[in-house]
Amino acid sequence: MFKERPQSEVPQSFYPNIGQSFRLLIRLILISIPLSIPYIVLMILNREYVLPYGQLLISFTLLFSYGVPFFIVARLGVKRIRKFDMPDYRLKLNMEPYQVLLVVVLMTLAASTLISAITDLLPESDWFNDYMTQLVQPNVFAFLTVVVAAPVLEEIFFRGVILEGLLKNYSPAKAIIWSAVIFGVAHMNMWQTTGAILSGLLLGWVYWKSNSIIPGMVIHFVNNLIGYIAMINTADANESLSDSIGDNLIYGVVLLSALGIFILTWRWLNKRWTNPTPEPAP
Repeated sequence: MFKERPQSEVPQSFYPNIGQSFRLLIRLILISIPLSIPYIVLMILNREYVLPYGQLLISFTLLFSYGVPFFIVARLGVKRIRKFDMPDYRLKLNMEPYQVLLVVVLMTLAASTLISAITDLLPESDWFNDYMTQLVQPNVFAFLTVVVAAPVLEEIFFRGVILEGLLKNYSPAKAIIWSAVIFGVAHMNMWQTTGAILSGLLLGWVYWKSNSIIPGMVIHFVNNLIGYIAMINTADANESLSDSIGDNLIYGVVLLSALGIFILTWRWLNKRWTNPTPEPAP
């Protein structure tokens, strides 16, 4: 699956390495904290007084407090890459043929099903359920946050900046695993972290193999769109996949089918993408 270096890893001379990646993440969190204050205040006020257009205002402040920190830190990461390593560095935006993107979408549907089955095993939390209900609302700002901003900004930051640097410093396996861990830690709660790490492994592999953030954006978009639609169109927004299907036999068939589809699409893409991100010479 991964092509390991034949000798000791290359010295950590490219930005960012693992430590620098975590420092970027800490910077992201520190910038997010003050910008999240209006969002938190509006949520509290809306619960107490039911503000006019309260939920719309909450979703707007969430979009702002989410998007601005990612933009600032991703821009900082790109500037430092250009300063220390590659003055002409550009995000890898190589477009794939629509047939490949269709296979990517199919793989995403299968992967989302399998990851949901795993995260459904975690204990329920009233706090997390309430958080997700507030996050996923049927309005334009919530849609833009979850379905548009998250796929674009997170892929630029976690794959275009962090994973790009890690791939230059470490073996592909180590780089992808660490980028997935950082991606998971960024979600800052057990329920999302588990799914994010698993998704991060897939997104990291896709970036490494395709040499582009576009397929990862497609995966992220489809995954978040599925979750968004499911949450705003079900009576219980936090209902598990097994509960929504109901029948254990059908649920088992769905999981086996998803596993088969994932393996087939993964193998097809693994053959299609034959030129992974070049590794630096030792």
